[in-house]
Amino acid sequence: MYLDSAFDMWSDLYDRFHQGNNPRVFQIKQLLDNLVQGSNDVSGYFTRLRTLWEELKDFRPFLMCSCRAMKKLIDLQQHDYVLQFLMGLNESFSQVRAQILMLDPLPSINKVFSLIVQDERQRSLSSLNLCLGQIPYFLFYPSSGTAGSMPQPFPIRVHRHGPPRGFNVTTRSKGLPQVPLQ
Repeated sequence: MYLDSAFDMWSDLYDRFHQGNNPRVFQIKQLLDNLVQGSNDVSGYFTRLRTLWEELKDFRPFLMCSCRAMKKLIDLQQHDYVLQFLMGLNESFSQVRAQILMLDPLPSINKVFSLIVQDERQRSLSSLNLCLGQIPYFLFYPSSGTAGSMPQPFPIRVHRHGPPRGFNVTTRSKGLPQVPLQ
């Protein structure tokens, strides 16, 4: 290969070996369009989204300027991030998603993520309590012995593995109802 100048040689090499970013940009956009939470927790789903957004930004950087149009463009991008994040969430988040979508203006993507994670944690706490089957207190009413007086409740802590030590559930204690075991 003989060329007249170094510039011609570099141009020839560039034309031969240059690979465009279009296939990778296409792949990232396709992954973003199809990405949903699925069986991932919210943090895992958000991390995957954020990674793809950052990689796409590497291939398509914004030209920085100090004009108001740039601020508007960044705000629109953040708005799109919020919508894409909300669209990919599981249906179990439909109520909190609807509440966020009614806000005007929409919060930042970080704030929306925080709200969704709080909702997810609240649900996990609620389901944990239901799964353990713990009811913290039974209220027993001792018989008062005096006519017309209202009995006052007193709490007895119920343990996960049965009634407290010394509590006999097979015989009726005086003034206490019999507690059926389940």
